[in-house]
Amino acid sequence: MPNNNSQKHTFLASCSLFQGLADDVIARACHVVTSRTYSDKEYLFKQAHSAQYIFLLCKGLLHFYTSDEEGIDYFIGLSEAPGTHFGEDALLNDVNYYTSCQSIGPTEICLMARVDFLNLVGSQSRASQNIAANSSRNLRNLSIYLTKFSNNNIESKVVEVLYRLTQSSNAGSSAGENLIINRSQNNLADMIGATRPSVYRILKKYQDAGAIELTYGKIRIIDMGILCAINKPKNKL
Repeated sequence: MPNNNSQKHTFLASCSLFQGLADDVIARACHVVTSRTYSDKEYLFKQAHSAQYIFLLCKGLLHFYTSDEEGIDYFIGLSEAPGTHFGEDALLNDVNYYTSCQSIGPTEICLMARVDFLNLVGSQSRASQNIAANSSRNLRNLSIYLTKFSNNNIESKVVEVLYRLTQSSNAGSSAGENLIINRSQNNLADMIGATRPSVYRILKKYQDAGAIELTYGKIRIIDMGILCAINKPKNKL
Protein backbone atom coordinates (compact mmCIF):
# COMPACT_ATOMS: atom_id res chain seq x y z
CA MET A 1 0.00 0.00 0.00
CA PRO A 2 1.38 3.47 -0.86
CA ASN A 3 2.34 5.13 2.42
CA ASN A 4 4.95 7.80 1.68
CA ASN A 5 4.45 10.59 -0.85
CA SER A 6 6.75 9.01 -3.41
CA GLN A 7 4.71 5.78 -3.43
CA LYS A 8 1.46 7.73 -3.49
CA HIS A 9 2.70 9.80 -6.43
CA THR A 10 3.55 6.68 -8.43
CA PHE A 11 0.21 5.08 -7.63
CA LEU A 12 -1.91 8.18 -8.36
CA ALA A 13 -0.09 8.85 -11.63
CA SER A 14 -1.09 5.34 -12.76
CA CYS A 15 -4.79 5.93 -12.03
CA SER A 16 -7.04 7.03 -14.87
CA LEU A 17 -8.45 9.82 -12.71
CA PHE A 18 -5.03 11.52 -12.53
CA GLN A 19 -3.72 10.76 -16.01
CA GLY A 20 -2.57 13.84 -17.86
CA LEU A 21 -2.33 15.99 -14.73
CA ALA A 22 0.88 17.89 -14.04
CA ASP A 23 3.31 16.41 -11.53
CA ASP A 24 2.84 19.32 -9.15
CA VAL A 25 -0.92 18.75 -9.12
CA ILE A 26 -0.44 15.06 -8.32
CA ALA A 27 2.11 16.03 -5.67
CA ARG A 28 -0.47 18.25 -3.98
CA ALA A 29 -3.00 15.45 -4.14
CA CYS A 30 -0.52 13.16 -2.35
CA HIS A 31 -0.76 15.40 0.73
CA VAL A 32 -4.52 14.96 1.03
CA VAL A 33 -4.82 11.29 0.06
CA THR A 34 -4.81 8.86 2.98
CA SER A 35 -4.23 5.10 2.91
CA ARG A 36 -6.17 2.48 4.81
CA THR A 37 -6.43 -1.30 4.93
CA TYR A 38 -9.96 -2.63 5.34
CA SER A 39 -10.42 -5.98 7.02
CA ASP A 40 -12.49 -8.82 5.60
CA LYS A 41 -16.22 -8.01 5.21
CA GLU A 42 -15.72 -4.41 6.31
CA TYR A 43 -17.92 -1.77 4.70
CA LEU A 44 -16.29 1.09 2.83
CA PHE A 45 -19.71 2.68 2.50
CA LYS A 46 -23.36 1.74 2.52
CA GLN A 47 -26.15 2.61 0.15
CA ALA A 48 -28.00 5.82 1.04
CA HIS A 49 -25.24 6.97 3.39
CA SER A 50 -23.84 10.45 2.96
CA ALA A 51 -20.97 10.54 0.45
CA GLN A 52 -17.79 11.71 2.14
CA TYR A 53 -14.92 10.21 0.13
CA ILE A 54 -13.75 9.10 -3.27
CA PHE A 55 -12.05 5.70 -3.06
CA LEU A 56 -9.17 4.31 -5.12
CA LEU A 57 -8.48 0.58 -4.99
CA CYS A 58 -4.81 -0.24 -4.39
CA LYS A 59 -4.98 -3.97 -3.77
CA GLY A 60 -7.66 -6.48 -2.87
CA LEU A 61 -11.21 -7.30 -3.85
CA LEU A 62 -14.46 -5.39 -3.39
CA HIS A 63 -18.07 -6.53 -3.47
CA PHE A 64 -20.73 -4.09 -4.70
CA TYR A 65 -24.46 -4.57 -4.25
CA THR A 66 -27.66 -2.57 -4.05
CA SER A 67 -30.74 -3.09 -1.87
CA ASP A 68 -34.42 -2.51 -2.62
CA GLU A 69 -37.04 -1.02 -0.31
CA GLU A 70 -37.77 -4.44 1.16
CA GLY A 71 -34.15 -4.95 2.14
CA ILE A 72 -33.41 -7.52 -0.56
CA ASP A 73 -29.82 -7.28 -1.80
CA TYR A 74 -28.89 -7.50 -5.47
CA PHE A 75 -25.38 -8.41 -6.53
CA ILE A 76 -23.76 -5.83 -8.83
CA GLY A 77 -20.22 -7.09 -9.20
CA LEU A 78 -16.68 -7.45 -7.91
CA SER A 79 -13.73 -5.17 -8.52
CA GLU A 80 -10.05 -5.99 -8.14
CA ALA A 81 -8.32 -3.72 -10.71
CA PRO A 82 -5.75 -1.46 -9.00
CA GLY A 83 -6.49 2.20 -9.61
CA THR A 84 -10.23 1.71 -9.96
CA HIS A 85 -12.01 4.68 -8.40
CA PHE A 86 -15.57 4.96 -7.18
CA GLY A 87 -17.78 7.31 -5.20
CA GLU A 88 -17.09 10.34 -7.40
CA ASP A 89 -20.59 10.46 -8.90
CA ALA A 90 -22.18 10.82 -5.47
CA LEU A 91 -19.72 13.55 -4.49
CA LEU A 92 -20.15 15.52 -7.71
CA ASN A 93 -23.95 15.32 -7.62
CA ASP A 94 -24.12 15.92 -3.86
CA VAL A 95 -26.20 12.80 -3.26
CA ASN A 96 -25.87 9.71 -1.10
CA TYR A 97 -23.99 6.62 -2.27
CA TYR A 98 -25.97 4.61 -4.82
CA THR A 99 -24.67 1.21 -3.73
CA SER A 100 -23.01 -0.57 -0.82
CA CYS A 101 -19.37 -1.62 -1.00
CA GLN A 102 -17.74 -4.29 1.17
CA SER A 103 -14.20 -5.64 1.23
CA ILE A 104 -13.48 -9.30 0.52
CA GLY A 105 -10.35 -10.17 2.42
CA PRO A 106 -7.81 -7.50 3.45
CA THR A 107 -8.17 -4.66 0.97
CA GLU A 108 -5.92 -1.61 0.56
CA ILE A 109 -7.62 1.65 -0.32
CA CYS A 110 -6.59 5.27 -0.90
CA LEU A 111 -9.17 7.86 0.10
CA MET A 112 -9.65 11.52 -0.74
CA ALA A 113 -12.13 13.57 1.28
CA ARG A 114 -15.03 15.36 -0.39
CA VAL A 115 -13.64 18.89 -0.06
CA ASP A 116 -10.21 17.93 -1.42
CA PHE A 117 -11.73 16.03 -4.33
CA LEU A 118 -14.05 18.89 -5.26
CA ASN A 119 -11.16 21.34 -5.07
CA LEU A 120 -9.14 19.14 -7.44
CA VAL A 121 -11.97 18.85 -9.93
CA GLY A 122 -12.77 22.54 -9.72
CA SER A 123 -9.20 23.62 -10.43
CA GLN A 124 -8.28 21.04 -13.08
CA SER A 125 -10.34 20.75 -16.24
CA ARG A 126 -8.37 17.63 -17.20
CA ALA A 127 -9.50 15.90 -14.01
CA SER A 128 -13.09 16.75 -14.90
CA GLN A 129 -12.60 15.31 -18.38
CA ASN A 130 -11.10 12.12 -16.94
CA ILE A 131 -14.05 11.71 -14.59
CA ALA A 132 -16.58 12.23 -17.39
CA ALA A 133 -14.80 9.74 -19.67
CA ASN A 134 -14.40 7.15 -16.91
CA SER A 135 -18.00 7.51 -15.74
CA SER A 136 -19.28 6.99 -19.27
CA ARG A 137 -17.03 3.95 -19.77
CA ASN A 138 -17.89 2.51 -16.35
CA LEU A 139 -21.62 2.80 -17.00
CA ARG A 140 -21.21 1.14 -20.40
CA ASN A 141 -19.10 -1.69 -18.97
CA LEU A 142 -21.49 -2.15 -16.06
CA SER A 143 -24.45 -2.37 -18.44
CA ILE A 144 -22.66 -5.00 -20.55
CA TYR A 145 -21.56 -6.94 -17.47
CA LEU A 146 -24.97 -6.93 -15.80
CA THR A 147 -26.60 -8.16 -19.00
CA LYS A 148 -24.13 -11.05 -19.26
CA PHE A 149 -24.23 -11.88 -15.57
CA SER A 150 -28.01 -11.76 -15.31
CA ASN A 151 -28.29 -14.12 -18.28
CA ASN A 152 -25.99 -16.68 -16.62
CA ASN A 153 -27.63 -19.46 -14.66
CA ILE A 154 -26.94 -19.84 -10.95
CA GLU A 155 -24.30 -22.50 -11.53
CA SER A 156 -22.31 -20.20 -13.81
CA LYS A 157 -22.55 -17.39 -11.27
CA VAL A 158 -21.31 -19.64 -8.47
CA VAL A 159 -18.28 -20.68 -10.53
CA GLU A 160 -17.48 -17.12 -11.53
CA VAL A 161 -17.61 -15.81 -7.98
CA LEU A 162 -15.60 -18.75 -6.62
CA TYR A 163 -12.98 -18.14 -9.28
CA ARG A 164 -12.68 -14.44 -8.43
CA LEU A 165 -12.54 -15.19 -4.71
CA THR A 166 -9.67 -17.62 -5.26
CA GLN A 167 -7.79 -14.90 -7.13
CA SER A 168 -8.01 -12.67 -4.06
CA SER A 169 -6.89 -15.43 -1.68
CA ASN A 170 -3.34 -15.58 -0.29
CA ALA A 171 -3.62 -19.26 0.55
CA GLY A 172 -2.14 -20.50 -2.72
CA SER A 173 -1.10 -19.44 -6.16
CA SER A 174 -2.04 -22.15 -8.65
CA ALA A 175 -5.20 -23.90 -9.75
CA GLY A 176 -4.06 -27.19 -8.25
CA GLU A 177 -3.30 -25.87 -4.77
CA ASN A 178 -5.65 -25.96 -1.81
CA LEU A 179 -7.26 -22.54 -1.40
CA ILE A 180 -9.51 -21.64 1.50
CA ILE A 181 -12.39 -19.26 0.84
CA ASN A 182 -13.66 -17.92 4.13
CA ARG A 183 -17.24 -17.56 2.99
CA SER A 184 -20.32 -19.38 4.19
CA GLN A 185 -22.88 -20.78 1.78
CA ASN A 186 -25.31 -18.10 2.95
CA ASN A 187 -22.78 -15.40 2.16
CA LEU A 188 -22.09 -16.84 -1.28
CA ALA A 189 -25.83 -17.03 -1.97
CA ASP A 190 -26.26 -13.39 -0.95
CA MET A 191 -23.44 -12.32 -3.24
CA ILE A 192 -25.07 -13.74 -6.35
CA GLY A 193 -28.69 -13.14 -5.38
CA ALA A 194 -29.65 -16.80 -4.99
CA THR A 195 -31.09 -18.99 -2.23
CA ARG A 196 -28.86 -21.05 0.04
CA PRO A 197 -30.45 -24.41 -0.96
CA SER A 198 -29.84 -23.75 -4.66
CA VAL A 199 -26.21 -22.79 -3.99
CA TYR A 200 -25.71 -25.81 -1.73
CA ARG A 201 -26.93 -28.21 -4.44
CA ILE A 202 -24.34 -26.78 -6.85
CA LEU A 203 -21.54 -26.85 -4.28
CA LYS A 204 -22.44 -30.43 -3.33
CA LYS A 205 -22.11 -31.38 -7.00
CA TYR A 206 -18.59 -29.91 -7.08
CA GLN A 207 -17.70 -31.61 -3.82
CA ASP A 208 -18.80 -34.99 -5.16
CA ALA A 209 -16.63 -34.37 -8.23
CA GLY A 210 -13.59 -33.74 -6.02
CA ALA A 211 -13.24 -30.06 -6.92
CA ILE A 212 -14.04 -28.58 -3.51
CA GLU A 213 -14.58 -29.50 0.13
CA LEU A 214 -17.31 -27.88 2.21
CA THR A 215 -16.67 -27.10 5.86
CA TYR A 216 -18.46 -24.85 8.31
CA GLY A 217 -18.22 -21.26 7.05
CA LYS A 218 -15.53 -22.16 4.51
CA ILE A 219 -15.05 -23.61 1.05
CA ARG A 220 -11.77 -25.37 0.25
CA ILE A 221 -10.82 -25.39 -3.42
CA ILE A 222 -9.10 -28.70 -4.13
CA ASP A 223 -8.78 -28.35 -7.90
CA MET A 224 -9.93 -25.22 -9.70
CA GLY A 225 -9.30 -26.98 -13.01
CA ILE A 226 -12.02 -29.53 -12.28
CA LEU A 227 -14.36 -26.77 -11.13
CA CYS A 228 -13.92 -24.77 -14.33
CA ALA A 229 -14.16 -27.91 -16.48
CA ILE A 230 -17.57 -28.66 -14.99
CA ASN A 231 -18.85 -25.19 -15.80
CA LYS A 232 -16.25 -22.88 -17.33
CA PRO A 233 -16.76 -19.17 -16.44
CA LYS A 234 -18.17 -17.34 -19.45
CA ASN A 235 -17.07 -13.82 -18.53
CA LYS A 236 -14.77 -12.15 -16.06
CA LEU A 237 -16.16 -10.10 -13.19
